Amino acid sequence: LVCHIHVPSLLFQTSTVPLRFSTRANQGAYYLFQSNSPHKMARDDSELAVTPKSAPLGKLLLADVAAAATASFCVAPFISMIDQAIIQRMSGTATSIGASLADSFKTLVTKPQKFLMRPAFLLVWGVYGGTYIAANFVQTFCTVNDASENTRHLSKLFGVSAVNLGLNISKDRIFARMFGKGTPRPLPVASYLLFGARDSLTVFASFNIAPVAADKLAASAGIGIGAAATAAQLACPIGMQWFSAPIHLLGLDIYNRDAKAVASMSRYAAIRPAYVGAAVARSARIGPAFGVGVLLNNPVRARFHDMC
Repeated sequence: LVCHIHVPSLLFQTSTVPLRFSTRANQGAYYLFQSNSPHKMARDDSELAVTPKSAPLGKLLLADVAAAATASFCVAPFISMIDQAIIQRMSGTATSIGASLADSFKTLVTKPQKFLMRPAFLLVWGVYGGTYIAANFVQTFCTVNDASENTRHLSKLFGVSAVNLGLNISKDRIFARMFGKGTPRPLPVASYLLFGARDSLTVFASFNIAPVAADKLAASAGIGIGAAATAAQLACPIGMQWFSAPIHLLGLDIYNRDAKAVASMSRYAAIRPAYVGAAVARSARIGPAFGVGVLLNNPVRARFHDMC
């Protein structure tokens, strides 16, 4: 997989249904995974938030940008704090992930204007704002042009993944230079490759493992397919962070100690004490990025489209 990154299926709904706290919406998200699922059900068209085709395209796209900016603004503080904390812990500029998080949270509460002007916050806002904008644009263009469900799904999968991959890795490069050890320098190729591998694992968990897990959970636990799909869509990428966290830390260590003479055991010794904290922190960021963020983006987008 060459496409990104923390983009679970919630971001790639194949219909124009905004995510709502309902079983039907959850089932609609599940259909993205398996379009031939035996659990398909007829949708109630009254629940669809339809993009008005008669509205000027420019207004619709402007509404898409406004919704994406609003949703990403709400989740960016938490995500930026986590990303900064992991890098500072690995570089030694913070004693622990908790200490870095506490310092960032204190700044957010006592000096919010200062926190919101931090490059770290602005970068993360840009990454997820860009991701949600890409998803919204694809949805709008597909709806206006009466694209098929398959075209809609593939356009979102590859288009949004490509945008998020580029933005996310660019953000990681800048973060490593901002919070890493020593004088800022170019990110080694090995670090780029490791960051890409890290993100591909999350994609694999979201699009390959989650649908299988949802089916098995629904069959064995006796719960509704919608609830099973939602649980799997969050649990699988979160669980994958425990496998991808060492890859992320290795990429950071290679940047911080880009010396070919560094022994493998030395890198292992540097990664081991940071592993649990990094895995927990990276797991915690999945929910805001692709749970809360999407749950905010979709209904806000639908409301703005109604105003067009």
